[in-house]
Formats: sequence, structure tokens, C-alpha cells
Amino acid sequence: MEPDLTRINALIRYLKNGIVNTDLNDSVEYESREPSDDDEFQLASDSYTTDSLSQDSSICESNAPFDLNEWLIIDSRSSRRRSPLILEFLRLLLEKPHYSSYASYTNSSLGIFQIHKPNEVAALWDRVRSRQSTQVMSYDTFARAIRYYYKDGAMIKTNSRHTFQFRTVTSGIEDTNNLVSW
Repeated sequence: MEPDLTRINALIRYLKNGIVNTDLNDSVEYESREPSDDDEFQLASDSYTTDSLSQDSSICESNAPFDLNEWLIIDSRSSRRRSPLILEFLRLLLEKPHYSSYASYTNSSLGIFQIHKPNEVAALWDRVRSRQSTQVMSYDTFARAIRYYYKDGAMIKTNSRHTFQFRTVTSGIEDTNNLVSW
């Protein structure tokens, strides 16, 4: 079986940069097979990648100051900037590589994602929405807000803890200079 050069190049870029491009990540598939002598370089690279990604993500999260402007949405009707709805926030969170330790797609083609740090995501949502409440946003309240979208059909129920699924993957999101409009 001859390897696909685009997948190999995507993996090489991934290893060099430590950054996952969602388009390239979708095309990389992992096969379960017995390792051979030819896999020695790949195994060493895989262990390096895991370590470097965990170090990079913690560095980015702790050193990156919170910037509300990166979360603002341009409303398609009024052409004004506004804070995002919860589904828009989730899509933005999943698209930003420096928040990959907070949440990530488990199957991006089906829109299934998992929240890895639920309390941190709820706190981030609290800051993005600029809530004026005296109560702290808990993950339970945050998850309840997501579950309200089950009735509308925007989200599909999954039977896994901290795992959610968007109804459609594209949903009309347009990326314009880091701003998303519906």
C-alpha cells in the first residue's frame, strides 16, 4: 500500500509546528497495525508531539491574556459586533488551537466534540458573555444551556459525559478576519 503524500506532509507540518489544522487533521487517519522497524522514527516523533503539544497548550493558556475582541461576532442583520450565542462560542472555542485542551472534536465530520476542562470552559463562557451576575457560572448551568438546543434541533443528544454534537457541521458560519457571522 503506497502512502498518500498529502497525509505525510500534513503530519510533518503537524510535528514541526505542533499546531493542528482542522482540514489537515480530518485527512490524517490512523491505522492499527503491528509496529515495524521502519516505524522507529514515527514512534519517536509521536512521543515528541504529545509532549510538545501538552507543553505548548499550557504555555498558551497561561500566558495568553483574555481578549474579548477575539470572541466578538459580526451580526449579519445589524452589521454590529456582539458577544456570541452559546453555539457560536462553542464553534469558536473548537476552532482556536490555543484552547484545544479545553475542548476538541472527537469526530469533526459529524460535529461531535468533547469538553475536557468543563469548569474552565464555563468560566470562559462567563467572561465572553460579560455577565453581570453575582453568581459564578458553573458547568451544570453551562451544560443546561447547551441542552436547551436539543429541542430546537441545533444539537443532538449524545450519551457520553461532557460530549455534545452539532446538528450540522457548517451551519452557515463565515469566517471574516477572525469574526464569525451567522
